[in-house]
Amino acid sequence: MSHYIVGQIKVPAGGERNLVEEHLVRVAVKEGLAARSIVETKATLQFEILAAAELNGGSDLIFFDIVGPSGTADELISPYVVIDQWPLSIKANLDAISKVAASLLEEQVASEMSIVFSEGYDIHYESCAIAPAAATNFLLQRFSDASEVPSLKIKLT
Repeated sequence: MSHYIVGQIKVPAGGERNLVEEHLVRVAVKEGLAARSIVETKATLQFEILAAAELNGGSDLIFFDIVGPSGTADELISPYVVIDQWPLSIKANLDAISKVAASLLEEQVASEMSIVFSEGYDIHYESCAIAPAAATNFLLQRFSDASEVPSLKIKLT
């Protein structure tokens, strides 16, 4: 089963969508990730996950996914791909994702950001709000507690 890391970014009042998207991509690449803006017609499953996690559209929102160099999130978080001492082996990947969120929020490029972690498609996502500085340790603990990729939606502000 495939794993997904999808989310939405709220563009602040007066902000420009293209600048937010460029910042997202640039910081993700710096952290060894790939982030891309997704469009509903091209990424149906990702939008189904976002809808199930109750992340809804709006003109001030950018939807995105985060993947590794080969184009999937599996290589970042899957216990079937990243086998060696999982979940500790994914700490660097979770830290990179947290740094992307922190950059967007601390530099006020985004006013808020939500990220959904999913193994395939689910209909229920645990929801929580955390600060970007606490995200890596929180996520690592949740992945450890679940012994798999949890169906989880985090809101970062």
